[in-house]
Amino acid sequence: MSEIVEIRTNPWVRAARFLGIFAVFVIGAWSEYMGYFDFALENPGEIRRLTVQHIQLVAYSSAIAILLGIPIGIFVTRGFMRRYRNITLNLLGICQTVPSLAIIAIAMGFMGIGRTTAIFGLVIYSILPIIRNTVAGILDVDTNLLDAGRGMGMTNGQILFQVEIPNAMYIILAGVRTS
Repeated sequence: MSEIVEIRTNPWVRAARFLGIFAVFVIGAWSEYMGYFDFALENPGEIRRLTVQHIQLVAYSSAIAILLGIPIGIFVTRGFMRRYRNITLNLLGICQTVPSLAIIAIAMGFMGIGRTTAIFGLVIYSILPIIRNTVAGILDVDTNLLDAGRGMGMTNGQILFQVEIPNAMYIILAGVRTS
C-alpha cells in the first residue's frame, strides 16, 4: 500500500504527468490553429476512406510477408540450405538497411505509383523479422525433443510440424508482431 502512495506523491511522476498533459494540449491547440479539426469535420468520408485504405495496405502486406517469411525461415533451416543460412540472413539484413524511400523509388521505376509499390515496400521491410525469428525459433528447439521425436519413429515432416513449429511458435509470433 505504501508503494502506491509513493508513486502518486513522487515529484518526478507528477512532473512527467504534467508534461504529458501539457504536450497533448499544445498539440491540440496547434492542430486547431492549422485547421485539422475543421478538415476532419468537413471530410469524414475522406478520412474513413483513407483509414480503410491504410488498414488494407497493412493487412495485405502483413499477410504476404507471413506467407513468404515463415516458409523461407523453415527452408533455410533444412537440408542443403543450412550452409546458406547466414548468407541468406545477411542479404536480408542488407535489404533492411536500405532506406525505405530508396526502395519505394526503385520499385516505382518498375511498378509505377500505387498500391503495388506500397505493398512491395512494406513486404520488404516486414519480411526480415519474420524470417529471422522463424530461424531462431526452430534452431532454439531443444535437441532432446528432436531426439524423442526420432525415437518415437517420426519422419522429418512430422518432427517439423509436431515438434519444431509448435515449440518455436512463440518466437515466430514475436517476429510477426515486430514486423
